[in-house]
Amino acid sequence: MARIAFTTLLLGIGAAGGALAYRLSVPMPFMVGALVANALFATIAPGRFPVDYLFPGRLRISFLALVGVAIGGQITPDLLARLPEFIPSLTGVLIFVPLAHVTSYQILRRVGGFARAEAYYAGAPGGLIESTAMAEEAGADIRVVALQHFIRIVLVVVAVPAGLSIYLGEVIGVDRTGGGFDLGLSPVLVLMVPLAAAAGYGLGRLLRLPAKHLTGPLFLTAILSGLTGVDMAMPTWVIWVAQCVVGSALGARFFGMSGRIVRQAMVMNLLTVSAMIGIGMAIASVVTRFDGQSPEMLILTFAPGGLTEMGLMALALSGNSAIVVLHHILRIAFTIFSMAIFLRLTEFTTRS
Repeated sequence: MARIAFTTLLLGIGAAGGALAYRLSVPMPFMVGALVANALFATIAPGRFPVDYLFPGRLRISFLALVGVAIGGQITPDLLARLPEFIPSLTGVLIFVPLAHVTSYQILRRVGGFARAEAYYAGAPGGLIESTAMAEEAGADIRVVALQHFIRIVLVVVAVPAGLSIYLGEVIGVDRTGGGFDLGLSPVLVLMVPLAAAAGYGLGRLLRLPAKHLTGPLFLTAILSGLTGVDMAMPTWVIWVAQCVVGSALGARFFGMSGRIVRQAMVMNLLTVSAMIGIGMAIASVVTRFDGQSPEMLILTFAPGGLTEMGLMALALSGNSAIVVLHHILRIAFTIFSMAIFLRLTEFTTRS
């Protein structure tokens, strides 16, 4: 009960941070505000956290599944018919992964002084869990690798919406129409969404999909939407709540981290993430000449963030988040595949 009460407190802090960020017109306010508020709480008042506290995985997974349903509902037969249009950007992802990985590796080695294995797995442009597991197999310090990946996701969550808001001249993720407060829950949604989320999660586990909590519900909902034509679009407030939960979970992970280690990870990630985004924007500038995607959606496509966070940003842009997620699934899968092959073909240890 104490852990439930503490989790409720964190969600309350996240909601307050999201509401404040909304009032201040911060991009993606409910995710960024919840993340920052809980990160501050975790670092300023760590003594308030119960011993060995972890944000409830089931709660986070439930909302990731809801996000998957929201994204999968955007996949229609018309969209599937347009898949050949996205070959240039999908090809761009395959070019982005090795370029971003090599660049990050060199920065971590030459500027950060990381050992080879830490630099290699920490510099991977995706796959936090998989990169950490392979780093452990290679004898690397998994704490260093996991922290670098986590801070990368946090920086992308904060920086990309801000950059897009400046580029577009309007704050993304902030709905001022008032429609976001309408419940907008039809009987079909109340029945179908939880079923699709639960069954999709089971499908993701069965097929061992990457980011199964999100991709399983996404694929199942896409099939249901495509075959039945049922509208699975969820009201804005549901997405806001999902953002708040995801942001609170990210912020709570700052618990137990020393300020010195976090600052060092921030500095290195400022360099590596800037380099990755620069590479992504360069590729996007070429790709945009060959397909019909908008520049802002292409920026999201090549941003090295987490699958869930990128999907939420695409939803906030009112673009087709399914296409963005498709590209990020390819990015993460190709990153994991290339690292797995590399690990098997080399004796990559922590020796400098």
